[in-house]
Amino acid sequence: MTDKGNRLANLSLPLSIDTFIDPNLNGRSYDAHILGARVIFVTGGNTGIEYETVKQLLLKNAKVYLAARSGNKASAAIERLKEETHKTAIFVQLDLADLASLPALAKSCEETKVSARVINTSSIGHQMLAPGQGIEFVSLEGGPERDAQLYGQSKMGNVLVSKYLAETYSDVLVSCSLHPGSIQTELGRMGAYTQLWGATVATAAQINGQYLVPWCKIGQADKRATNTELQEEVITYLK
Repeated sequence: MTDKGNRLANLSLPLSIDTFIDPNLNGRSYDAHILGARVIFVTGGNTGIEYETVKQLLLKNAKVYLAARSGNKASAAIERLKEETHKTAIFVQLDLADLASLPALAKSCEETKVSARVINTSSIGHQMLAPGQGIEFVSLEGGPERDAQLYGQSKMGNVLVSKYLAETYSDVLVSCSLHPGSIQTELGRMGAYTQLWGATVATAAQINGQYLVPWCKIGQADKRATNTELQEEVITYLK
């Protein structure tokens, strides 16, 4: 097996629930209190850890916008959530590849005067699978090289963009990235713990510009993510 193959295998190892629980949490997940005053926008909320994130937020009485590309899949998820929580998430049609749909993101900010929190889900892949300087722009043009390297580079991009937002717009928002931990468990909620903590319990000062790791802690991103020149290149590329 190649070195990259070994690293991919390590990322996908299924672990037991006991492995995930940090004894410092004393059995608590993220200890969010009643969130009736919070308006939260969750992208991809119809599946995976984002679905579990929406579920836990609804259980705490937050007003949750569930954003997804597929209206049918979102409707099915909302009905299931209603059965599980007796609360209703609000569907927002959103395709992050379609810039025309992005104004929908403002929905969660218009209803509260609290600084918005932007939490980007990265992963340990930004450390293990991103090539060279972290992002090799020539490989983004398409083809086999792009396909092989895209995951690690996209996760590095999540960290870089989060840091940029934290540094540039700290007067209006709080921004961080995170590694959710393994999500191949019998409880999808394990992968949602850290982002729920960052969204609802941690203070702005704790998490702004930081990289969060399981469970509910501040971690250390790859040193390449501190490269300000790379950060500027990424932002220019995205614009």
